[in-house]
Amino acid sequence: MDSLNPFGQAFRSNLANVAAARQAFLEYNAKNECFHITGTGKFITGAYEQLRNASENAEQHLLLQRAIRRFLKRFYLTNGDRVNDDVGIELITELTLAGYVKNDSVPVSTVKLITKLIAEYTAARDTIKRKVSFQRLNIYTIDPLSVEISEILSPRYEVAAITDLAYHYFITNLQIKGYWKKKPADYTEALFVAIYSTILRADEQGIRHEYLRRFKVKPGHADFLQRNQQVDALLKSPTADKLQKIVDRQGSPFRILFQMVSSDQFDVSKLLLTRTAFLTNFEVAVKAHYESLDSSINRGVVRSIIFLIITKFLLGIAVELPYDYMILGYIQWLPLVINLLFPPIYMFILRFTMYMPDQANTTALTAEIDRILFQTPSKLIVRPPRKFGLGYKLFYAFVVLAVFYGAGAALVSLGFNWVQLIIFYVFVSGASFLGFRLNRLIRDIEIIASHQNIVTIVRDFLYMPFVIVGQWVTEKYQKIHIVSRLLDMFVELPLKSILYMIRQWTNFISGEKDRL
Repeated sequence: MDSLNPFGQAFRSNLANVAAARQAFLEYNAKNECFHITGTGKFITGAYEQLRNASENAEQHLLLQRAIRRFLKRFYLTNGDRVNDDVGIELITELTLAGYVKNDSVPVSTVKLITKLIAEYTAARDTIKRKVSFQRLNIYTIDPLSVEISEILSPRYEVAAITDLAYHYFITNLQIKGYWKKKPADYTEALFVAIYSTILRADEQGIRHEYLRRFKVKPGHADFLQRNQQVDALLKSPTADKLQKIVDRQGSPFRILFQMVSSDQFDVSKLLLTRTAFLTNFEVAVKAHYESLDSSINRGVVRSIIFLIITKFLLGIAVELPYDYMILGYIQWLPLVINLLFPPIYMFILRFTMYMPDQANTTALTAEIDRILFQTPSKLIVRPPRKFGLGYKLFYAFVVLAVFYGAGAALVSLGFNWVQLIIFYVFVSGASFLGFRLNRLIRDIEIIASHQNIVTIVRDFLYMPFVIVGQWVTEKYQKIHIVSRLLDMFVELPLKSILYMIRQWTNFISGEKDRL
């Protein structure tokens, strides 16, 4: 077919709405008075945000949202559930100084809207705070609020268009064989979670906000608490977990299309009028994405190295050095240096084992998007992956033990004690998992099996045991947020409180000057 199928037609219609919304946003910001701040504390705030982002190792599109969330948590910690008229001003000031938004780019009316939103969610906090724990209270209010403010400041209108296309495509065509005897009751909602988390790379905060938005649940609604609890259950749903793995493997064409729609380089709505023109440009977009991904992985490696150095430095001060002094009476420099330098070097070496997809993958991606948007809709049948016998599992367990035992024996021969050995395993496992996540970025745009060579085979054989441990450690770390909590309590809170007082004092002096 040379014309769009029903999925393609609906998608192009949604793109027209995206273009209109984006133009309205730009025009509104251009014709309204924008908020201006002075640069007091800009260098310090910007430098701290770079450190904070490196310690958390979050994806780029989540940084603004995370910064807003930290501000809100600090605001409620220091102010309780009292909202002043300056909270929107303070938030925009901090985001501008940190470099998340440009100065003179946020209309004054938007600042007032943000203040109003914070007041609405604060009222919701007061309503439900006696019914939930403090942790859940923050999750139910601060999380969706931070996402909503982020979307007000930096809207991504194309998200809804891609989400709708993927959802209707999968709900219509996806046939899953061998996973369930009967389709689960939460299948449709779990599919939404799977699409939003794998194709759009949203975190739990983004999923929660989108779920509440789609059901038009405002913070003042009677079912606000109940809907949040439904999200809790959905995020833990086995159905959602299985669908995430399925959609993730089928989502490569949608991710490339999302990049095209988000880019100023392509007028996708116009290109869709001609099948040949669209497919030619889609192939161009795939190759451009390979180049962009290559650079993103390089940046990810650098951020991961900084993350490893920061966490190792803090852990060394907190654990390793005190242990050496108390037990041995002196510092063991060789294990300390190895534990500090090896994980970043190892992370750097892993980068050279990550290869971009070849032309065969590009051709397959182009054929698949052609089938999604232009061809007559057909069923997409997915079956569970092949199950291997007990022999494979026993051999793999032997490999895991052999790798860990071999590494441990080598380190003990260099004078490592049990504390230094645990720290080594933790950080090499963490580096392995970070490398594995970066390698998954390549897998995200592979629609055919990646080519294996001797380098990748050896890499997988040696580092997969560490990846498994690293995943477990990372999940525990994300729940505890050791470094993040230390930075929040002992750096961010005093630093930004001092900068706030300095700005207030500067404004006071400026006002006094004007009166003279």
